[in-house]
Amino acid sequence: MSINILDSFNYKGRRPDFVRQQFGTIEAMRTFSENYLPDMYLCYCLEDGKVYLYNKDNAVDQTTGRWRQLESGGGGGDMTNYYTKTETNTLLNGKQDVLEYDSVPTFGSTKVMTSNAIATALTGKQDALTVDSTPTSGSSNPVTSGGVYTALSGKQATLTFDSAPTANSDNPVKSNGIKSYVDTAETNAKADWFLRGPMIARDTDFNTLTTQGHYYVNSNDSASTMTNIPVPYGGRLEITTIIGDTAYLRQTYYANTDRTGLICIRRQKTSTSGWSDWVILSTHEECGAIANLGAKNLSRATFTSNDNIYGIAVTANADGTVTANGTATAPAILQSSTFTLKAGTYIFSCSENPQRDSTYDAYVYNVDASTTIARDNPNDSPGTTFTLAQDTTVRINLRVANGYTANNVVFKPMIMDAAIVDATYQPPTPTNAELNDSKITMLNILGAGTRITATSEAPLNFDDAPFTTVGRFNWLSASAAYITNCPSYINGEAKGGSLEVSYVQGPASVLQTVYPSAGADSPSIFWRRFRYGGGTTSNPYRWTNWFAFAGTEVVPPNAQTTNLVGEMRSVAPSLEESDVENPVELQEDEMR
Repeated sequence: MSINILDSFNYKGRRPDFVRQQFGTIEAMRTFSENYLPDMYLCYCLEDGKVYLYNKDNAVDQTTGRWRQLESGGGGGDMTNYYTKTETNTLLNGKQDVLEYDSVPTFGSTKVMTSNAIATALTGKQDALTVDSTPTSGSSNPVTSGGVYTALSGKQATLTFDSAPTANSDNPVKSNGIKSYVDTAETNAKADWFLRGPMIARDTDFNTLTTQGHYYVNSNDSASTMTNIPVPYGGRLEITTIIGDTAYLRQTYYANTDRTGLICIRRQKTSTSGWSDWVILSTHEECGAIANLGAKNLSRATFTSNDNIYGIAVTANADGTVTANGTATAPAILQSSTFTLKAGTYIFSCSENPQRDSTYDAYVYNVDASTTIARDNPNDSPGTTFTLAQDTTVRINLRVANGYTANNVVFKPMIMDAAIVDATYQPPTPTNAELNDSKITMLNILGAGTRITATSEAPLNFDDAPFTTVGRFNWLSASAAYITNCPSYINGEAKGGSLEVSYVQGPASVLQTVYPSAGADSPSIFWRRFRYGGGTTSNPYRWTNWFAFAGTEVVPPNAQTTNLVGEMRSVAPSLEESDVENPVELQEDEMR
């Protein structure tokens, strides 16, 4: 029941007339119980100083509930379609506060540009685009569509290619067609040169090629895939037979290299006997170089064994090679002794498979200039060529790369005259000039030597002492017939002569040289032989055959001499496997 008041209240305090007439915060206003509010009601909010109107029909807002801020001039109507301040702030968040302008056109900018900036940028620009009606040489103007169409009229719509070069054709040729044409022409040319024999396929084993005829290897790359080929070069193979169709087969390979005259030969007696080793025939230049020098390996480097060079154990072998074992903890370098190389052009080889930085290699080093002259290179065969303009002091350095594990890696240092094509290793031996210097020195020291006399009652044998120690001996022709193992027979007649005895590598390795006495019928000739072995029961001393150098036919005085006049590459006497116990034996081939 309502209370009727006939007159107004006279309240003059600072508090509001009613509790619901004023709220301290919007949250207090929102949470005020609607049970104590009429359908519409005005209140004041001290938090933002605004007037709010309550309407029970308003939707509930998360911030103000059913209260809505009373705008100026508002009559407190339905505020459903109006945004609150919070909603408005959210919508305006991130919007541009003040519009920004670019004063000049700026690449990548999203700003608008002032009218003046646009006018300035367009100043001096073409007012109207100039277009050429036809394609015009030297013009930078665009061409009208009709002009382009007219210019292309009558042109080839689709380019036509020939698959191979064709006579009288104006068409271009496909790249593959050109390559096929060139390859075919090159193959035909090679087939003509190789007597049109069939090409040997990659990965072929030369041991299986037994049919008579002519064949060819078309490239060095193909040759590198084949087994039992004598050299890694393309070339021509000729298979012939002496008896029947399969007996005594002979393979002759003519290598196609920059070095002329590289011919290799081997034979097979029967289909079950297997093939012999390949023999590389020497060129005139190679034979001349060896004959003039008297030695193949001109290196005078000596190495000293060492148990630990940064983890690598090196062994200096008696034949001049060096064996390396172990894992290198740093670049392990073994230096040889120094020696002098005369001015000239040489070939250096050392390692069978040098890889330089990754595994191991070797190089010739100029001691005076402190520079590398030549490095062992796997891509050079028979080795790396280098030229010295003057006599040079050098040494050979052997290197194992850091981190590489060497497992019986064998270095075979060899320096050859550049005319030599056979890279098969031979130990260093004295040259003719060095031997001649030694001979002169010995003659100066020993003079004419000791006169020896042999008779039927008191014969002598050059296998025995005192002819195995350094010295010089001479004899008359009357004694020659009674000296066993003496080669001084000329045209069947015993001759007087002289014997020089020297050591190659100590008393075990004895070198004997016999010179016949001078005379009108005596040609310029001498003989040499070499003693090897260990002087033990299991490895006794043995002598090679006598080998004759220069002159006319040699008549052997007994079964222990061999006629090899002018032969600079004779095959060594057959040795049992046990004979190779002493490394000095490996030098026998160089003594001839």
